[in-house]
Amino acid sequence: MIGHIRVTIPVPKEAYGDEIRIEIEPHMTLLEDTFHAPILMPQTDDDFFVAIGQETSYAMLVTILVCCVFGMMITLFFYRILDFAPEGYWMFFLIFSMTLWYMGNSGLIYLLLPSEDFNAVCEYVGMYLLMGTAPIYSSFEVERPRVKRYLQTFGKFALTVGILTVVFYVLPSGYTFVDHLRWMQAFQIVMVISALLSLLFPGKKIKTTSDYIMQWGLIFVALFGLLEQTRIIAAASITERAPLILQWFAKQRFAKVLIILMVFTFATSYFFKMAFIVQKTLEEKHLKMLAYTDNLTALGNRQYLQRKLDMLDDNRKRRLCGHLH
Repeated sequence: MIGHIRVTIPVPKEAYGDEIRIEIEPHMTLLEDTFHAPILMPQTDDDFFVAIGQETSYAMLVTILVCCVFGMMITLFFYRILDFAPEGYWMFFLIFSMTLWYMGNSGLIYLLLPSEDFNAVCEYVGMYLLMGTAPIYSSFEVERPRVKRYLQTFGKFALTVGILTVVFYVLPSGYTFVDHLRWMQAFQIVMVISALLSLLFPGKKIKTTSDYIMQWGLIFVALFGLLEQTRIIAAASITERAPLILQWFAKQRFAKVLIILMVFTFATSYFFKMAFIVQKTLEEKHLKMLAYTDNLTALGNRQYLQRKLDMLDDNRKRRLCGHLH
């Protein structure tokens, strides 16, 4: 049996053994899905077959990857300078990991490089990076000290494990991503669920617009994630004899909607949070200026003069201590 097609091959009487290997030249690939008969096609055509009907999605996802790389570079440059740069860096890193995993899982990486190994590596690298970046990013949104330490500690550990697996794969160590895959998938589920719960319940007493966008956006992200997992599990048992509504459900790409929602939620929430931080900083500078200037003349007042005298006195004491030593 090849899929649903029965193939009969005449065998010479002198043939023996339990296995007969048949090679088709040129090399052909058997492509079969739930709703259509198997198709024999050349390997080069098979590499691009998965992208049919997903051309728009491919362009959008590649754009997201490129924007994430530039965003990571910019926020890394300001990592130690701006307060909101570290959170932005890990946000871009998280979106990059999720997008890379989805492109590898859906086969769209074939359009970048028609290699089955490269597609599998991108999928596993995205998965391994996701289990580290998700908790680290969510730690910036949490105000509970214990939860924050838990997310940062295990997030860094998971990210280190992911990077080491890539290094061992590149080096001639014989390691493959399939080794301990089930354990890694279970660890990834724990980390992603921990990050999701911490983002939904950050423990903040006073919530801003950014917090409400994050909370409601993640509710829909979790909903589409649940739909995608249900679709993956149910699609294996849904055939052409199933009701049309089930066939429609098995064909949907909820993961793509999940990524779009995640990008919109994280980016919008981060924009409002960044605007809030900038506004708060400007207000503090304005209040400081009002405290040290006269309202009528805009010149320094008594508090400003006293502050300058205290600074000069401190500098003089330091110089004297330096001479004594």
